[in-house]
Amino acid sequence: NQVGAQLALAAVLALMLYLDGGTRQKQPSRANADKPFGLVWFVLLSIGCMLTASRGAFVTWAAGVAVLLLWGARSLTRRRLNDLVPASGHLLHMPSHIYVKTGHWEEAIVQNQKAMKADASYRELSPNQGLQHLYMVHNSHMLAYAAMMSGREREAMAAARAMWANIPEPVLKEVGPIFDLWMCSVYDVQKRFGRWDAILAEDGPPDYLPITNAIWRAHRAIAWAAKKDFEKAEEEFEAFRRAKAALPEDHMALTDSAHTVLDVSDHFIAGEIALQQGQWSEAEQHLLRAIEIEDALTYGEPPQWLQPVRHTLGAVYLK
Repeated sequence: NQVGAQLALAAVLALMLYLDGGTRQKQPSRANADKPFGLVWFVLLSIGCMLTASRGAFVTWAAGVAVLLLWGARSLTRRRLNDLVPASGHLLHMPSHIYVKTGHWEEAIVQNQKAMKADASYRELSPNQGLQHLYMVHNSHMLAYAAMMSGREREAMAAARAMWANIPEPVLKEVGPIFDLWMCSVYDVQKRFGRWDAILAEDGPPDYLPITNAIWRAHRAIAWAAKKDFEKAEEEFEAFRRAKAALPEDHMALTDSAHTVLDVSDHFIAGEIALQQGQWSEAEQHLLRAIEIEDALTYGEPPQWLQPVRHTLGAVYLK
């Protein structure tokens, strides 16, 4: 029984080596070399296990093989989708919806980098695009989000800048209001990584993107608060509220009311100012309210509010 169990475990490990070789991406040549090695040892060790005629060994072998086959099938199927239509930027992007949902940030970044490269080739062939830019911007937006969530500032900022660089200004003026909420990603990245001077150095966005304008003001308020200039922080807070109030009540930010999305920002600014002033209870109160509104927003990938408010609340609790 003991010999049979050891052979069963060794066979399962060999199968794991084989399946891992089939799903490994970073070292394909090594993976291809490991695959036959793992499969041969799996067969030999399985035969040895069966020859022991141990029921316990067979149960161990069968359970391990079943689990690994299920895992391997899922991994292989998921990765097969990655490059199924390599000329289509948006279809290259689509698997990243799975990856951001499951926290596979590296894979989400890679898929959207490939998508942006395909988009660039497509624009060369067919430069006169309209609403298709929504999908191209979405690819960059998803990359910025995944990079933000994994601490990769350079990739996040490059993607956020590309959202502006890759769409002609006349086209942005025409279709940009549809995805206005996404276009503030540059400021989101700067806020995420504490680039306060960079936020303050940014020029204001065009008037035809009113949500981006409001969030630009919001991030400026947060930047001034982080720099302990609370008078200027309050001035920008008031400018944010004026920008928010100027929006029609029925103005939409994609799938949510723009006013509802900006309500998150309103409480977030107040919470950040209180945090920087050391008023922990007030900061907690505003951030909890911001989280309540954030949680009620329509689900999306990336989320409607790009950087989770809970991250800032965690900083308050650490204080």
